[in-house]
Amino acid sequence: MNRWTMLAAVLALGACTPKKAAPPEPEVPSIAPTRPASAWSDRFCAMPVRDGRPTKADVDAAYRMVGEVRLIPGSDEPWIRPYNRGGEWTINAEGRYVPYPGPTPNALFDLEMVHEPSPDRVVGMRGDVVLARAAGAGAFAPIAKLGDQTLPGGPVIRRIADADLTLVLRKGQIHQVRGDAVAPWPEQESLKAAGVSGVIDIHDLPGLGAALFEGQDGALAVRYTDGAWRKAGRLRPERWRPDDRIVDVRPVPKAGVALISTYTDHLVLVLSPDAASSRRAAIVDVTGIHDEEQDPGGWWTVASPTTGDVIRFGRVRPSAPLGWQRLVDQRFVPMDAPAWPASNPLARAYDLTGGEGLVIRGDDGLALYRRGALTPIPQSSKAELGRHPEVVRLASLDRTYVISDRGLFELTAAGRLRKVDARFVTGGSLDLDIFELPQQRLALVRAKDGLFTLDADGEVLRVRGGEGFAPANLPKLFGPFPVSGDVLITDHNTLKLVVTPRSPRWKTCNAALAATAGRT
Repeated sequence: MNRWTMLAAVLALGACTPKKAAPPEPEVPSIAPTRPASAWSDRFCAMPVRDGRPTKADVDAAYRMVGEVRLIPGSDEPWIRPYNRGGEWTINAEGRYVPYPGPTPNALFDLEMVHEPSPDRVVGMRGDVVLARAAGAGAFAPIAKLGDQTLPGGPVIRRIADADLTLVLRKGQIHQVRGDAVAPWPEQESLKAAGVSGVIDIHDLPGLGAALFEGQDGALAVRYTDGAWRKAGRLRPERWRPDDRIVDVRPVPKAGVALISTYTDHLVLVLSPDAASSRRAAIVDVTGIHDEEQDPGGWWTVASPTTGDVIRFGRVRPSAPLGWQRLVDQRFVPMDAPAWPASNPLARAYDLTGGEGLVIRGDDGLALYRRGALTPIPQSSKAELGRHPEVVRLASLDRTYVISDRGLFELTAAGRLRKVDARFVTGGSLDLDIFELPQQRLALVRAKDGLFTLDADGEVLRVRGGEGFAPANLPKLFGPFPVSGDVLITDHNTLKLVVTPRSPRWKTCNAALAATAGRT
């Protein structure tokens, strides 16, 4: 028996071996309001999307109709790519699910586009064709072409906001989009002098006055907004993967660093945005991402963009103890913190604006990180809140809520939980959905008894047409739309819209509600 036959036999044996099913989690009862909301909002109207019910092409699942959704600046028609039915779709001015008009700058899995504020337009690629859509225009239009060859996946377009640059990568070379012209970027020789050739990606570092250029051999270079170039080191030689590369970049301007993640490492890149400085660009910390099965304590790093604090939990090496560290003077140092672990894959961090710090959901409850200290929040354990509570920061309302199996709580400035006497159903196994609408200084709340608005004073109003809304296992909310402020929601296995008086769909929604009222 050769090794492939033996492998097939082992796999077949494993497939036939029955696995012990995990016991079902106990059902958590919902909490009915003592004073249900009865007043109605005049600022919203909810309606089903026309042709918004799934078909066999969507495997009869509404969430598959909105696999990828991108909101396009200056447009009130979102770009939608379904999981199964194919094509590109949108919600038109009448509230109907229809094919997207004309060509779009699509990539393999997403809409490949950038926004240029002046002129106010969106620019992207489709194959080797450069497309643009001005604010208020009905569709994208071609403006230039890079070549005759269509590459697999197409070229990559990137925007460096601080430098007002729109760049296209093609075959390791960089082109610049300026107006309706596309030409080779004149700074490619400077990039090579900084040690990078064969560019595979460009990562904007907003707030740091720089951009990071990544070469196919792992070399890194930084370009500052004033045109200064600096070598920034390179990624470590691949260890577990044949093609290690950057998968995530998080600029932290207040700390003067960018946090970089590759397939195998976490890195800290230090920059010097001040033109009068030495213009440093260097990697000062590299920590391996450990094998989660053998070592569940691989580093887990969080950053607060509002305070500049960067902290992490894990172990320096597989044999080291778990612990917390804090970034001080561009180096991680041990924190004097309680033994409060956050190694669970479902650990999360939530930023509190206004310099209030971070709320961290760890292995057994919540903790507040503020001014260098990590403090567990009282009454926030699994026994008291249930599993995986969600923290929702509503910056425009200056409120922070905690959604849990045991009800709705507000996190006070003192770092304490206060039970909210909600005017809608809370708690239970399916959590609330709370969605902020910053321009209106409101939040939409989808509860088990319908759709509501919540304002900064805690006032709750019902949304007309939202009586039948309820949370779902796979919640999908998209918005607000750039022009109208509308929101697209999957609900009860259909697509629905919550529209505002600014929306072209406002009259359609009100007419649908009037027709429904006339039939009852």
